[in-house]
Order: sequence, then structure tokens, then C-alpha cells
Amino acid sequence: MTRLLALAGVLVCAGTAGAVSITPRSDHTATLLPDRTILVVGGLNAANTPMTGVQLLTDTRGTDLAAMLVARASHTATLLPNGEVLVTGGQINLGGTITDDAVVFNPIQNCWHNGFVRDMSSPRIGHTATLLRTGPYAGSVLVCGGRQTAGAGVVGDYETDCDIFQPVTTPAASLSCAASPGDFAAVHPAIQQARAFHTATMLPDGRVFFAGGYSPAATPIHYTSTAEVYDPPRGIFISAYPLSQGRAFHTATLMGDGKVFIAGGYDGQDVVDNAEASGEPFASMNRGLLRSTEIYDPVGDHTSFAGTMIERKMMHAATLQNDGQMIAWGGLGNLLNSYQSAASFQIRSGNVSVTCPARTIATTNFNIRTLYKLMPYSATPTYLVAPNPSGVIEKGALYMTVDPEDADAENPSIAFTGGTILFDPADPTTAAGL
Repeated sequence: MTRLLALAGVLVCAGTAGAVSITPRSDHTATLLPDRTILVVGGLNAANTPMTGVQLLTDTRGTDLAAMLVARASHTATLLPNGEVLVTGGQINLGGTITDDAVVFNPIQNCWHNGFVRDMSSPRIGHTATLLRTGPYAGSVLVCGGRQTAGAGVVGDYETDCDIFQPVTTPAASLSCAASPGDFAAVHPAIQQARAFHTATMLPDGRVFFAGGYSPAATPIHYTSTAEVYDPPRGIFISAYPLSQGRAFHTATLMGDGKVFIAGGYDGQDVVDNAEASGEPFASMNRGLLRSTEIYDPVGDHTSFAGTMIERKMMHAATLQNDGQMIAWGGLGNLLNSYQSAASFQIRSGNVSVTCPARTIATTNFNIRTLYKLMPYSATPTYLVAPNPSGVIEKGALYMTVDPEDADAENPSIAFTGGTILFDPADPTTAAGL
């Protein structure tokens, strides 16, 4: 992993900035600036409320910068050629309202160009924003796809029209926030398949490869396998060879040979996906989490299977290393190859020992279910998975799994440093739960 360069100081020409600790957040953006610092914008706080806060990260230090007028999360942030940053769309409140607003931040002047940019053609969340390199709009940002409303939505909630933001060419150091940073063009290229939570990858020839995503219009499942390519000189979308399976929340990374490596994601289907794996004694259900990968060749316009990851992943990150290796980081998914429903196991009547605090719980009146709710009492809970893990915490839920290599595989377990596990009683009249 590349270590960030530590700067001797951060020059802020206007506004108020102060060194503070890094603010915890999720669903934010992190944009690498020309000076190797990272601009972090918005996101959700511990209460899942969108934030207005902006920070500049240098090594392990955070510096508060000018906040946005409107809070947002699940937005996009794109570095413009003049050094400013375009922020588009996102969720703006706890109720899930999606915005069509776009704003531009000047990291050198530490200010926002508020009120200068027209709204996008529609509200967007789960969209992409790609800086174009070729065509009449080279240096502009292509904003495509996304969903207009909270929840899964219906066909009409998914946008086909794209927006193109044209920034000014004045360098950020010479541009006042009292001046216009640019605006959206009057043209709206139409993507062929309305989609959200897809990927958009810049190809070596300047075209943009769009793959997968969620689309209510897709059949038989709404996680589409369709792909298309945007041709900037002509300003149109062209159908591309489809993916081997529908997926959203995946990654699509340009490799050194000009091909695109597509990994993981989610397809909403709970199916067996380890039939091809060796050394696994039983079939396992994937709960929609994917570990398959594939490679798209833009020259031959063809997609081919590229093997399976050890772990299933969605909403992860993928990084191309200097040695050509592709590394997948983090995300949601199970740690083990096997992922078997706890319904196939029966908890014996008896006692369960709990060490924090120490107590013994009779299990006679409790049912074993696939899902156990985890209710942390800390704003920043820390979970410790055992060295030979047999469980995964995902979005506050504990899924029991089995490691085929574990000699004690019939007794799955998980260790964590804090919080409370709630067991649902088999009969609410005889047991109050834990």
C-alpha cells in the first residue's frame, strides 16, 4: 500500500482551517489532490445522518475545511483539470431525499462556488462521474446513471440521460469562489440501459466502459449483465459484450494491458456458487455475494471468466499494484469459502457461556436462526474475529459460517470485544431473550 506523503504544512489562502483528528464517516468521497493530500467530503455520521463536513487529510492528520451548505452522502467527487473538485448528487437528509444539486470546491482558496452551477437533469444516487479525455468535451465530467428516489424504486426512478459538466480553465489558485466554476452543457447523451450502482471505467483510447448495476427494467433479475461504451467524439453510447453474470456494487479496474478487471459484487440471488472449488466438502449458498471475476477486452469487445476470489465481496475497493497484481480491499462479504445456513445446525439444549460480562445462559428455550442481531452500544464498535473465524459481522448482522478445515466445525463461534447479541426466544411467553 502506498504511504501518503506527509507535508510540512497545508497552505490555505482563505477561510478557516484547523488541524483536528480525522472525523469518522461512511458513504463519503476521498479525492486525491495534485499536492498528494486527500480531500474528504460529506458522508454519514454514526447516526446515519448526512454530513456537511469537509476535511483535508495529510498522513494521519485531518484539517477541517469550509463545510458544504447542504449535507450529502453517496455522492461523487471528481478532480477537475484546473485543480478544483466537482461534487454531484447524493442523499441530503436522514429521510433519504436525493438531490440534483452540484457544487464545486476550490481546495486552494478553501471555499465553495455556491449558487453558480445549474442543477443536473435529475436527482442522482449510485451514479458515476468520469473526467473525459477526448472529444469536444475533453476536460469535462460525464455524469451518468443513478437512482432518483430512496429505496429500490421502479423503472421510472432510474435515469437514462447523462449530464456533462464543463469547468472553466482558470487555475484554482487564481479563481475566486465569487466567480463561476463552469456549468452543465445543454447536451444529454442517453445511456442505453438505465442503471445505478454500476461502474464506469476510462479505457486507454478515451472511451468509457459502463458495466452492470441495478436496473428494474433488467430481466429476469434486476442486477443487469449489460455493458456499453460511451464514445466521446461522437457523443453516443454503443452496446458492448455483456458480463458473464449480472452484478452491482462491484469493481472494474483498468489493467496495464488495457483490459478491464471486474470483480465481486451482488446479484440478489441466494445460490450455490462453489461447485467448481476444490477441497470444499459441501455446497454453500452465497446470499447474493459474488466472488467471481471476469475480464473485458475493449479491442476484441469480449468478456471472459477470470476465476474466483477466495472471499465473496461487494462494495469493496480494487487496486492495481506496480507489479501488475490486482488487490481487492475490504467491502461486505463472508470471510470463508463456505457459507452454510445455520438452519442446518441444531443447537443442543444446555448452557452457553458468555464472558462479557460473565454469565451462563440456558439455551433450551431459544431457536437457532441464520441471523443474529448485533446491537452495539458504542458509536464506534470494534469487532475482533477469532484467528480461525467462523462468523462474519455484516451491517450489524451476525451470520454463522463453517470452516471445512476446522476440526470443531460443528460448533461455529465468533469473538468480539463489545456490544450485545440478542437471541430471539422460541416462545416469547417463556423466554425474554438475551
